[in-house]
Amino acid sequence: MKTKEYREQIAQTFLDLLEEKQLDWKKEWSGNGTQSPYNANSGHRYKGINRFYLSLIAMSRGYQEPRWATFYQIKERGWRLNNAKGQGVKVEYWFPYDTEEKKMVSWQKFRESWEKFGERYLLRVQYSTVFNADLIEGIPALPKPEKRQIEPDQLITTLSKNMGVEILHDGGDRAFYRPSEDKIHLPIPESFYSEYAYGSTALHELGHATGAPHRLNRDMSGHFGSQAYAYEELIAEISSCFMSANLRMEQQEGHIKNHKAYVQSWIGQIKEKPETLIKAVQQAEKAAAYMEYQAELLPESEYKAISQATMEVTEDKIGKEIRPELQDRKILHNTIKEIHADLKELKEGTVFFRKVIGEYGLSRIATKEREVIEIVKAYEESIGRKESVVEKYDTEQLKDYAQKCKQYLLFGEAVDKWGQGELHSREAIKICDTPDLLLKAGCQPLPMHITQRHLKNCMTPEVQEHKQYHGLSMEEIKKLPEALEHPAMIMESSTRKDSLVVVLDYKDKKGLPVILTFVLEGSAFYQRKHRKSNFVTSVYGKNDFQGFFERALDGNQLIYIDKQKSQEFALLPLHLRQDHPALDFDTIIKPDHAAVKNNLEMRKETQKVVNALSKSFMKPKL
Repeated sequence: MKTKEYREQIAQTFLDLLEEKQLDWKKEWSGNGTQSPYNANSGHRYKGINRFYLSLIAMSRGYQEPRWATFYQIKERGWRLNNAKGQGVKVEYWFPYDTEEKKMVSWQKFRESWEKFGERYLLRVQYSTVFNADLIEGIPALPKPEKRQIEPDQLITTLSKNMGVEILHDGGDRAFYRPSEDKIHLPIPESFYSEYAYGSTALHELGHATGAPHRLNRDMSGHFGSQAYAYEELIAEISSCFMSANLRMEQQEGHIKNHKAYVQSWIGQIKEKPETLIKAVQQAEKAAAYMEYQAELLPESEYKAISQATMEVTEDKIGKEIRPELQDRKILHNTIKEIHADLKELKEGTVFFRKVIGEYGLSRIATKEREVIEIVKAYEESIGRKESVVEKYDTEQLKDYAQKCKQYLLFGEAVDKWGQGELHSREAIKICDTPDLLLKAGCQPLPMHITQRHLKNCMTPEVQEHKQYHGLSMEEIKKLPEALEHPAMIMESSTRKDSLVVVLDYKDKKGLPVILTFVLEGSAFYQRKHRKSNFVTSVYGKNDFQGFFERALDGNQLIYIDKQKSQEFALLPLHLRQDHPALDFDTIIKPDHAAVKNNLEMRKETQKVVNALSKSFMKPKL
């Protein structure tokens, strides 16, 4: 059997179960036995894909036994198969293959060899067929599990403490993990159907918490409704299934009634790309092992063995094993020998150095570099950028950019919270501090905010009867902090004397230039206080931009034009692209423009009123 076919078969089994059982697939996960599947002969507990697949098969066929055995193991033990035709299930095992000795070797021997795959060693897969103990006659009665029964509250409390994740019961009718504060929010325990329902929900959110950067470091940047978000939900759900066996309680009806949208998104993704499920199971296995270790159910030695043996096995790149960090120095030595001709280029911080680090997996040396790259890529994914800047920057440039990306991601997280209904209805969202270029244009050094109502108007699909709806995507909105730093144009508003218009350096999905309007020194309700703000009132794709630009030119409203960006996006009329004498490019044309003057005059008038009131209060009474 080919690996691709095997994985497609697993994915199809899962899809059939989801569609057949609808929302109750998790209810039957643990079954009667509640134990994870294990080999009846060796006692070995199946891991990863095998654990998942055997549990699916047991669920779909109604097996009550957690034990499985091969035909030869059954024969050696003197047992017999009964009505087992067509009931065998294939499990897979990956091993390093020594091409010199012509045999499979252990993972330990492979690690000790200091070799890498592709030369002496190849990664090969073996498939074995196993049968469930329900089909085996003569097998001894199922022994009582050695693992003691764990009460849900005891398991959750231990996990919360050892993982360092606080659980707050303030979630109303919602349960969620908030990465920015590394805390879990749940409804009060009394609102759950059962103790199991509470424990299983808490395990799901703790599954999310394993993905934090200081734990297993998964990509947690996906916003609600995105593929990345659904993928993370799938990991958390499967890891909580793996962990639910420790609860030993029966699940009640309706526990996962709120997961319908997730299940449907899983089905769509898995049908399109079966490998999605396999990768999610691998990540879930790592998360479950981490939780079992933190819950003091798994010895440290066994947890380390599971972590070291974890592999990503994909069709296009088989066997990218996680190597122990002790190999770094040896691998670096071999790397330098292999690239002797290019040794002069191997300078820390260069793009070439980064490629070498990435190719040879020098984890200890590249940890900080990798963290920087992950921050940048998380931001790039959040805005849908197709070509990464990582390969274009050296280390120092990349570090500087990563610091900015952290700030950009904060705005993106706030937008996600808004999308999930987690913000107070009056709370504005901070986009950024007013960028340097706008300060040079005369703006005050204030934060820039946008209200939830304005954000909704920007993102609601356009309809004829609501002109304020602009239909921008989540990715287009999340670009705002960076785009405001390097706009294509700045101009005065033709409709409001206290406002400016910023032409951003990207277009919307219809190909229209995106413009942003904001009020100078407005007011925003932020962090429970009214604050001064350069307040954003709208963001939208501008129709008839050429006419709009020419009217601004005729009205002497232009403040700044970036020549390169304007030409790249074809924003300038053709006759203005030849260094038009009326325009001064790449500099602030009017530092004392009308909007700034109006605000200055307003401030002066306000100050006069304040001074007059102060004098009247200070005047002695006769």
